[in-house]
Amino acid sequence: MLFYHINSPILAQEVKAVKVTKENSLKNRLLMRINKLDSDVVVRADIEDLSDFRQLSRAIKALIDGGFLVRISFGVYAKAEKSEYTGNTILTAPFDVVAKEALDKLGVKWELTSAQADYNQRKSTQIPAKPAVRLKSRCRRTFAFQNAKLDYERKIYAK
Repeated sequence: MLFYHINSPILAQEVKAVKVTKENSLKNRLLMRINKLDSDVVVRADIEDLSDFRQLSRAIKALIDGGFLVRISFGVYAKAEKSEYTGNTILTAPFDVVAKEALDKLGVKWELTSAQADYNQRKSTQIPAKPAVRLKSRCRRTFAFQNAKLDYERKIYAK
């Protein structure tokens, strides 16, 4: 990072060094691209035209460290923000919504689990507590954030 030192003796006492950020840096371009996306999920295909793989990896890591992104699966990231109350990184949308959106972006076909379908059709009053889906196309990925994990109904990964 570049640092700019202030030569004024009055300001130098208050501020020792001020960070200078470049507006055209990869990190800033990546952040602007992510903010322009309508979805809460970012896959590498959305941002691969900005730079090469290694530079993107470094920029993504910087955004993860800054709390703007979180990794939910290999090459799949979700928009995040800092919590006002705890200061921890939290998702901008609920985990189950983010995970299902990630499946859609990856082209994986899925449907609601039988418990979710029964609840939506008012056949049951039990509210499904865990995020889960029934896969219709093959997917061996795990989607997780902190203590939340997307489960596959009956542990079937589709054939």
